Amino acid sequence: MSSSGEKLLYVPGNCVMAYWSFAEGFLRQACIKGPGDYSPELLREMCESGQSQLWISRDERGTAIASAVTTISIDYKTGARILEWTACAGESMAALDECHDTIVAMAREEKNCVSARATCRLGLGKKLQKRGYRVIGYVMERVF
Repeated sequence: MSSSGEKLLYVPGNCVMAYWSFAEGFLRQACIKGPGDYSPELLREMCESGQSQLWISRDERGTAIASAVTTISIDYKTGARILEWTACAGESMAALDECHDTIVAMAREEKNCVSARATCRLGLGKKLQKRGYRVIGYVMERVF
């Protein structure tokens, strides 16, 4: 297990089950409020297999206050590595903001990622735009 600073915990695949209870509630909310691409069970499987990374943000008492699942993908056209925010939720936006910069820096420095992207609901998209993210496409859906 590794941590950056004292607040953010990266959980490797072989330890996911031991720490899942700290992250599951937040990630379940992300699945309910988000675009609906993932279930908590699928996120857990992705983290256990090493396909994705599980992060848990903690307060000064060690209590979990936010959780995220990220995936490193490869851009088909350029071959560039991209940090994908697969799911994230927390007690507050401030809790997510604290871990955002650390995860992005680690992706850039340790995984050679050149960008970060997220498929998210509109409200979170507006907050991400303030952090330098830009709209590169749209998710279109028709309910019938």
